[in-house]
Amino acid sequence: MRYLHVFFQSGQALLRGAGEWIFPQLCPGCGQHLTEDVPFLCLGCLRTLEHPAPDIIRAHLQAHWRAEARLEIGYSLWMFDEGGTVQKIQHALKYKNRPRIGRYIGALIGEYLIGIAEEWQADLMVPVPLSRIRMIERGYNQSTELAKGMSVVLKLPLCEDFLIRTRATKSQTKLDSSNRWANVSGAFTVVNPEKVVGKRILLVDDVLTTGATLAAAAVPLFEAGAEEVRVATMAVVR
Repeated sequence: MRYLHVFFQSGQALLRGAGEWIFPQLCPGCGQHLTEDVPFLCLGCLRTLEHPAPDIIRAHLQAHWRAEARLEIGYSLWMFDEGGTVQKIQHALKYKNRPRIGRYIGALIGEYLIGIAEEWQADLMVPVPLSRIRMIERGYNQSTELAKGMSVVLKLPLCEDFLIRTRATKSQTKLDSSNRWANVSGAFTVVNPEKVVGKRILLVDDVLTTGATLAAAAVPLFEAGAEEVRVATMAVVR
């Protein structure tokens, strides 16, 4: 069985190599060929991506959800523009079976946080979980992949099993603010709440849109006794 496992892994590597030779990875920003060292975006395009002002993130978090979730502070690496480079990166991460992109971006988020989070230090990181059906369909959770990259840089424990999604929800993409909250409110619960008591938690997701999903995930963490919850995402919409 051990040899079969090695053979299977070798076969996967060969298939990936053949796929990259037939369909080489291209930079979503400018279309140039990428290398193993730069797996998702060329350095030229990476330098052009806009970092959001803290006020933009704060406005999203406090506009509708502050009373329910007490979210006041968050961090996002980039601005998200529909049809832009960051959206293309997000689609590759979520829908094109490229979890490695998430770990690479997560490392960038971690480095960015070191520069802007000042003296604040989380005790642990919790990714926003997918439903079981969505996890089976996709094969991985993009928020977990981001958190893995962040964990290495920030040297924080990643707690994938602290928060679970108790029911499947619709895609938030085409819902307005009120329907987004109705869709995700009560969809999360904390497992082993005693491990959350008194903890400062960094809640990780891919994109901050209205903040409804992050708020719904934060509520049970606070109810379980978390001292503080801040959020970190790859991007925030304007």
